[in-house]
Amino acid sequence: MVNITRRATLLGSAALAASSTLPALPAFGAPYVRSDVATPEGQRMLAIYAQGVKLMKQRPVTDPLSWNFQWFIHASPQGKAKEIRDAFGSTQSPARQLAEAAWDTCQAHGGRPVEFFLPWHRLYVLCLEAIIRTVTKQPGFALPYWNYTDPRYYAIPVQFQNAYRNDALFGTLFQQNRNVNDPQNGYADVNAGAPINQYFPGSRNFLNLNNMNVPYYGNNRTGFNAELNSQLHGSVHVYVGNQTNMGNVPTAAEDPIFWLHHCNIDRILAGWNAAGGVTPSWPGKTFTFAGPQGQSVTLAIDNYRTNSQLPYSYDVLPVPPNGPFGAQAVASAEASTATAKVQNVALLQTSQPTPNATAPVALGAQAQKVELQPTTPQNTLSNTLKTQKSLRAAAPQRLLLVLHGLHAKIHPGITYQVYLNLPEGAKPEASDANYVGIVTFFDAVDMPGHADHGGVEKVFDITDLAAKLEAEGKNPEKATVSLVPTGTPAQGSDPVITGGIELRSE
Repeated sequence: MVNITRRATLLGSAALAASSTLPALPAFGAPYVRSDVATPEGQRMLAIYAQGVKLMKQRPVTDPLSWNFQWFIHASPQGKAKEIRDAFGSTQSPARQLAEAAWDTCQAHGGRPVEFFLPWHRLYVLCLEAIIRTVTKQPGFALPYWNYTDPRYYAIPVQFQNAYRNDALFGTLFQQNRNVNDPQNGYADVNAGAPINQYFPGSRNFLNLNNMNVPYYGNNRTGFNAELNSQLHGSVHVYVGNQTNMGNVPTAAEDPIFWLHHCNIDRILAGWNAAGGVTPSWPGKTFTFAGPQGQSVTLAIDNYRTNSQLPYSYDVLPVPPNGPFGAQAVASAEASTATAKVQNVALLQTSQPTPNATAPVALGAQAQKVELQPTTPQNTLSNTLKTQKSLRAAAPQRLLLVLHGLHAKIHPGITYQVYLNLPEGAKPEASDANYVGIVTFFDAVDMPGHADHGGVEKVFDITDLAAKLEAEGKNPEKATVSLVPTGTPAQGSDPVITGGIELRSE
């Protein structure tokens, strides 16, 4: 196995065949630019991408340059061991060894650490991009991105839709098993070109860049990386495809739109870094992928950590809605996170049936309203809001609503909308003033070949909502959380929040 550093991995494939020692490339300067798929350059690159996808799909799964081999690096429908047996039988080969090392290694899913979500997917997209160059013989190819937070592009690009399903070039980008119109459950007719957020107007629109406002990278529960993963990223997955497509981790990477989605996620990371956000360093941490010639490559994530280290740039970078961060704000927020890890600053939570355990919250077809109990007598919601206001005046502080251990046995096929102190008798669709966010189950379902991961954390920043309630004089003593289903969960899915709900300050 070759251990490759910097971007020589992708730009020096000829040298790679001859030697494991590659010349260092300049750390500054971008050899190529990734473009918005809606631009003329993005359209030109999309045509090359479609050609590459078509050629990759013609290769057998045992070929590291094939579409299915790349798909299975993310995850696979039957689990890693069975997929390898089915593909390779008892035959030993370098491709099999690479499959054993690289398949089903997606970070953040299947119980793996969330902190590597963004770095791992950056490398995954980087390698696919290089493979497209190889199979198409187009060394200037750069993967375009789908800019779905721009209101003009809430729908998937037209070349992925029904209109092009029989097209000689773009037909390979079509997937039948994307979501169809289902107003009750909130799903739009994706292949017909409907906006994926069609049934989520106003403050319920999940296609936003609010996660970029978090000034610190965070840990496995909170921070920019974890919250981007569970909110914008997961919502796009679920509202593009069903449980056999983008809405399910094991099948997501089969859909060609997956890669334009994750290219945009990487662009958001680059924009966050440009605004002053700092990605942590993990010295020596590496992951294995298929290189541009189908060889095994091991990439160190620290060599692709900052924008100046990347072999690419973006035509336009997004910016946090609240503007760039100051150095003091970033440092202060990081310090706050470290303190929270030690002190576990929980303010209100579901009742505790046993010491150090919060009550689980079963979810179903009916709205569930949960009253949070103060962890100490003074932690009423009204006092919390007042205290939060004074803390924010002294240093950056966030008030977070945390759902501990969201889990389902199988994908429930619905989502839940979350509200804070929803008034009695109010229709949720008319109560945007109390809206917190949306809960999806994209990564909350057990995966084939993985042990029960016990659920995932879902975190919502309610700092601004709390400030609004405080400013309006709405300081109730009690805090309630309402979870409103968009429909009826699939039979046998048994969705639950295993570790209860918590309101905490960081």
